[in-house]
Amino acid sequence: MAGDDTGSLRKVPPFDGLPHEAVAALDAAVRIERHRAGTVLFRQGDPGDALHLLLSGELEVRVTRDGGEVPIDTVAAPAPVGEIALLTGRPRSATVVATRDATVGVLPAAAFAELVREHDALLARLEEAVRPRVRRTRLVGLLRDWFDVQDPEEVRRIEEHARWVDLPSGAVLFEQDAPSDATWLVVSGRLRVERRAGRNAAEAEVVGTVGAGECVGEAALLTGDARSATVRAVRDASLLRVPNELARRHPTFALEVARVVDHRARRQREGRGHGRPPRTFALVGLHPGAPVQAVAERLRTALEPFGSVLRIDRAELERRFDLTDLADARPGELAESILLDWSDRQERRHDHLLYLADEGDTPWSDRCLRQADQLVLIVDADSGPEEAAPRLERIRALAPHARTSLVLARPDDRDRPRGTAVWLDRIAPDGHHHLRLGDAKEAGRLARHLTERAVTVVLSGGGARGYVHIGLLAALEEAGVAVDALAGTSMGALVGGAYALDRSAAVAEASARAFGDPKRIVDRTLPLVAIARSRGVTEILRSMYGDARIEDLVTPYFCVSSNLSRARPQLHRRGPLWRAVRASSAIPGVFTPVLEGGDVLVDGGAMNNFPVDLARARFGEGPLIASNAYGEERPQVAYAFPDELSGWALLRDRLRPKRRRRYVAPSIVTTLTQSTSLGAHFLMDRLGDGADLLVRYPTDGIGTLDFDRVEELITMGREHAARTLREHGSLVSGARNAAPDR
Repeated sequence: MAGDDTGSLRKVPPFDGLPHEAVAALDAAVRIERHRAGTVLFRQGDPGDALHLLLSGELEVRVTRDGGEVPIDTVAAPAPVGEIALLTGRPRSATVVATRDATVGVLPAAAFAELVREHDALLARLEEAVRPRVRRTRLVGLLRDWFDVQDPEEVRRIEEHARWVDLPSGAVLFEQDAPSDATWLVVSGRLRVERRAGRNAAEAEVVGTVGAGECVGEAALLTGDARSATVRAVRDASLLRVPNELARRHPTFALEVARVVDHRARRQREGRGHGRPPRTFALVGLHPGAPVQAVAERLRTALEPFGSVLRIDRAELERRFDLTDLADARPGELAESILLDWSDRQERRHDHLLYLADEGDTPWSDRCLRQADQLVLIVDADSGPEEAAPRLERIRALAPHARTSLVLARPDDRDRPRGTAVWLDRIAPDGHHHLRLGDAKEAGRLARHLTERAVTVVLSGGGARGYVHIGLLAALEEAGVAVDALAGTSMGALVGGAYALDRSAAVAEASARAFGDPKRIVDRTLPLVAIARSRGVTEILRSMYGDARIEDLVTPYFCVSSNLSRARPQLHRRGPLWRAVRASSAIPGVFTPVLEGGDVLVDGGAMNNFPVDLARARFGEGPLIASNAYGEERPQVAYAFPDELSGWALLRDRLRPKRRRRYVAPSIVTTLTQSTSLGAHFLMDRLGDGADLLVRYPTDGIGTLDFDRVEELITMGREHAARTLREHGSLVSGARNAAPDR
């Protein structure tokens, strides 16, 4: 190589400062090329078989996006180029073009590897040269979307005033009530937005999540008010801090922020304020031998109808990269920068990523825990939770704020799960799911729940009118829509529980019919606590549900009662199914209340007769179908009775011929059953607005206790629901697509 070029080579980072003998070896290995302006040195996708050293001139780095080439960087001499592909042994991640006449030294991969072995400091120096370019590559799409800039110099100017921040899982970005002076763009990761109701509130409510490509803290730009919430990383995140003064110089950015604010406000009004569904999942076995690989394969297949899926484990990284021990890269290492850049690109390229942790606690397992939107904790349902203790400690230390879903795998020959309670007591996950590895339907349901595509059905109270819910469930089966979750109050709780238990509208109908004899369920007694002794209703419910427990149901379910002791709705998500339904349907004054933990529970209709809002919060953003058993109107009966009415007088009046009767008065049971849900009627229309599809029925004129009209009501429910489903074909089609059974 010419002497002038050798002198220039000494100035190229990371070779500046190397010993003379190292530069001499480099001189012997480098091939000098001279390129005219406009010449392509290499293209995106070419083999990464050499390191290019720009000695003079200027180069432009371009990436292919949306069918065209976008410039992301300019490189001025002296500087290395193409080092990422060389280190990983993978194809070039960008195209490089000479924008001015350039002199370039080409160092083959074998010669570079020899230099690295002889000079340990070389990799550390190379990392410093690589990191700004890796970050710029990660930023290019984000800056284009938010600032509408593509010119490398403009990108560089924005970077000079913005600040890159790496936020580890669990760390707080900013606290509620803190001063606000910047908006943050999420380059990668996931953040959780928490809000305290008052300054001294003990617990914060989760009001939303923010993912890659979104912004957080945007109100600072529009109002300048203090932070309205605390924002915390639930997985490792990289962010770009955009000061207000920088944002105001770019109208496109301010307009984009205003659009985001409007969109989020609209979603909150619709009860959908929790942000984008999770897309990356860490699959972690909680004990040796947990079927992680089998669950991953089942889940990958079940997710494919929703888009591309990439499964990433240690073996996959070894197959894709030639860089030694990339899976075990630690924070601050060059390999980690490369791995993060690659992971970001996979998240942009694929709809879902499945990270499979090692069986033990390794750096790769730790990265999986910190890298995922949601942790999927996998156990063999027949094993014991005591084996999970060591892994749980590690998970809680590394990802204390991550959302967790427990998957309990059971043998294929076991229809109904059992023993779930001990796992829930030990792990306390945000949600749990049952899976037979050979059951495609259960795998599909798991995939839909994890990605918030689950089809949820909410059933209102309504006494005998609740039989229309059975017709709806039958119509959904006929339309091919799988029900992934159920919630209900009172009669809706009874029907929903029967369906969740056996996953069949026909079985639910047979069970619910047993509830249709008022003489059996209202076994009158001395009315000191209630009109009914309540042995009859208890025995019927026990016979309907047996020893089934809510947490053991394959189809997730909850029902609602009213907690008189605490003046709030009570959600029943665990425990004996019969007892939860008994509490949810305990009409005050008619049936004996249910005592649980010292609290008095009565019919859920007293507080929330239509738990659409609770179901949305529990089961996520998927299609929600709500069934309101009450008619459009509230029929008015022409009552006639004085302010003071003796029961004996009313009895004597009823012994007269009908045309000579003086009084028309509601029975005590009618008064109690109607007053239970009177306040809820006022709210039902508003609650129904939170559903994607609201089904109502012409039940006007049918009373709460008209159980003898069961045939009419089931037929009405099926016919009216089928007509409503046909009228909303696009939504039903979407729900059907969200529930493939393969």
